[in-house]
Amino acid sequence: MSTFADRHIAERCVCALSEIAERIGVLPEVQRDFESLQRALATPELRTVLANCRASVSNESRAAQCLIDVLDPSPLMVQFLGFVVEQRLLVFLEEIVHWFLAFTRTKEGYKSLTFFTAAPLEESAIAALTSQLQEALGQKIDPTFTVDSTLLSGFKVRVGSKTVDFSFRSHLKHLKNELEGAHP
Repeated sequence: MSTFADRHIAERCVCALSEIAERIGVLPEVQRDFESLQRALATPELRTVLANCRASVSNESRAAQCLIDVLDPSPLMVQFLGFVVEQRLLVFLEEIVHWFLAFTRTKEGYKSLTFFTAAPLEESAIAALTSQLQEALGQKIDPTFTVDSTLLSGFKVRVGSKTVDFSFRSHLKHLKNELEGAHP
């Protein structure tokens, strides 16, 4: 998240959209649209288009039309993207996507986890790790995988406000503390 204000704007948009989608019975469609949008936002080409759209509303309109052409979203999502452009909120689109998916998955009983790794994981590793954690926790999870350049190896897992550190640095620190405790 960029700032508290960004998160607040994203959360307000998410609450309003999910409430409307749920009321008119299209929440699953809108959720699929957001999942497609999340995948699209991962592409360098689209990220470049969105980065360039900050200059003017006409650029934002072109970027939104590009998204609509690529995604073929539900009518409510088309209206929502129009609202985002009209309100000059396209700059917050990634925040909105993140919060919408987290919000709806939490309502469905998913537990959000963030994994910080030293290097990107392959799809097969992500799938295996997700499956093993779901089995161990006995709950569906919604993992986010992020590369943390400060890690040498290992990983960290954040669940809510708690972080469990399985990094090499953490292991060395623990070892150092043990050795210092053994030799006064």
